[in-house]
Amino acid sequence: MPGVRRCQAFGRGSPLEKAPPSGKSRRLVALWGPERPEEGPPVLTIAFLVLHLVATLSLIFLVLMHSGKGGGLSDMFGGSVGQAAAGSTVVEKNLDRITVTVAVVFAFTTVILALRLQ
Repeated sequence: MPGVRRCQAFGRGSPLEKAPPSGKSRRLVALWGPERPEEGPPVLTIAFLVLHLVATLSLIFLVLMHSGKGGGLSDMFGGSVGQAAAGSTVVEKNLDRITVTVAVVFAFTTVILALRLQ
């Protein structure tokens, strides 16, 4: 067949589509096939990784903001005002909602990254 080269790298012939590019050895092209353009980094994976890191740091901060038995960092921002009369304050309720939302984002990005990085 004219125009088709045969690979002799492993002792069997496999057709190569084109002659090797200038400066490339025939053996390299025979082993790896035709030259392909290099792919850039997977942008979506990097975006999910950045979102995952932000969710991780936010979740750590938000958990530390919750009050424990003796009060917590949320007392600095008005968490203890009216706590004896009302049970839990608006600040605590909002902190709970934000923490749950960030935890859901963290779980979502964990699953997505596990699937993308297999």
